[in-house]
Amino acid sequence: MGLVTRRRQLLQGRVFDFQLSTFERPSIFPISVSRSRSHGTTLDEYAIVVADKDGVIRMWSRGAQELFGYDAAGAVGQSLDLIVPEAFRERHWAGLRQVMAGGDPKFEGAAANLSVKCSDGSIKRFPARLSLLRNSRGEVIGSLATYGPATQQLKAES
Repeated sequence: MGLVTRRRQLLQGRVFDFQLSTFERPSIFPISVSRSRSHGTTLDEYAIVVADKDGVIRMWSRGAQELFGYDAAGAVGQSLDLIVPEAFRERHWAGLRQVMAGGDPKFEGAAANLSVKCSDGSIKRFPARLSLLRNSRGEVIGSLATYGPATQQLKAES
């Protein structure tokens, strides 16, 4: 049985009410969110990918499932190689290892168009923002990429 907490959070200028449930399997964090008061989107519509220090996917949102085509059960526990195209892997892993070892996080908080390998094998570019996750001592414990909302991204492609 999981622990359920309710929170209200300001995210990019929008107020969200959400319920976070954690279960025995700590790598999966289902998120249920009410509509944003200002824009009518939900946090579930954003493609959010959280990876640990080793580059293993630990959280995969419904928006990531919609945008990239991989379901959460198949993505959680996999290496980020699942979505990092072959041509970018060497640079990606060198940068990730450097930052996780305490190096300069050049791209933290930056918005960029990132190339993603989707489940159908296609490589698509999506606007995203990269962030580092830190513990209470300020040590980097993982990374987070936010794309979205997925519904708007998919509409823009068609």
